[in-house]
Amino acid sequence: MLKFVPAFIVLTRIHKINEKERNFLSIFKRQEKNQKFDKNFKKKIILLTIIFYNFVF
Repeated sequence: MLKFVPAFIVLTRIHKINEKERNFLSIFKRQEKNQKFDKNFKKKIILLTIIFYNFVF
């Protein structure tokens, strides 16, 4: 359980910083319109997953 806490804190902090990216579905709907934003968003998702798995495992 303790390993999940720092990852959750990191995710919530990044989540608070990026208020525009709160609604995932609306962002994925806008993929075609904003390709540059979509690329940055995919990079952030990859970074979040790497950070999360480093904390968990």
